[in-house]
Amino acid sequence: MMIDVKKYFLPYQQAFIRDTNKIIFVAKSRRVGITYAAQFKAVLWCLDDGAKGKKEKKVHFSSADFSATLEFIEGCASWLKLFNQVFQDEWEVIDEQKGITARVLRLNNGYKIYGHSSNPKNFRSKGGFVILDEFAFHDNQEELWRAAQPSAMVWDYPVIIISSINGKDNLFYTFLDRIRNGKLKWSLHFITIQLAVSQ
Repeated sequence: MMIDVKKYFLPYQQAFIRDTNKIIFVAKSRRVGITYAAQFKAVLWCLDDGAKGKKEKKVHFSSADFSATLEFIEGCASWLKLFNQVFQDEWEVIDEQKGITARVLRLNNGYKIYGHSSNPKNFRSKGGFVILDEFAFHDNQEELWRAAQPSAMVWDYPVIIISSINGKDNLFYTFLDRIRNGKLKWSLHFITIQLAVSQ
């Protein structure tokens, strides 16, 4: 899709949007606009047929706070409108017995963008592009990662993990430490408030 990213995004956001690595890890300060950039990245993936040749044409997003998930979906809807795309905004039942629902945008090209709660069960047996927001603040990071990681490791979809740091005694910080030490070959974006303000 043709859009001048410099009009809407700062350089560190542009670098994140253009990153094509399979697993992208973002450690950030609060309110620096990475989730905003992730909305655009998710929409672009759908419109550019990012799942070409794959069965699951879906984006699965979850944040530690469901209101942030709904904000993400609304942001994606705004980008779709900017691109003059027709879509449906609905609620879908994920598990009727447990009362689990998700908000979903259904695009005319067959792609879907799901906004899930932080319940790890939402990701079980689901393929597609996964975005885990504020990962360090999820109640059960280990179970969430076990449920989401097959998207990248098995089905070859992108996975993005985003969070501000929440102490050192959690899986998010363990991942950050392992990336810095070269034990994980994931793409790392480290965005401080100083970097955001300077740009």
